Amino acid sequence: MRLLFLNGYSGKDAKMFREPIVFNLLRNMALVAECAARWGLAFDERLQPHATRLLSMQLTIGAELDKETGAAMAALWRDKAALEVMARANETAIDDSHR
Repeated sequence: MRLLFLNGYSGKDAKMFREPIVFNLLRNMALVAECAARWGLAFDERLQPHATRLLSMQLTIGAELDKETGAAMAALWRDKAALEVMARANETAIDDSHR
């Protein structure tokens, strides 16, 4: 609501919200990778190591999103396997906040 009707977030607010947003991004991509594996959907072979890495990460609030992981996640979101998981999102517990 602040973004729509007021002047947005202060630098302090943005810093406070960064950690849970990064956590949610990583957690949701890991869940997409988990669902893809469970449903027999394969990521492009060049992207599979990134999906495997996300599944093995210890996700905690405060996790960092480095450039390499961010680029890998962007590529994974465009992959056919991720798109198929998203088409079937009602079959799992993927948060709708990532759409």
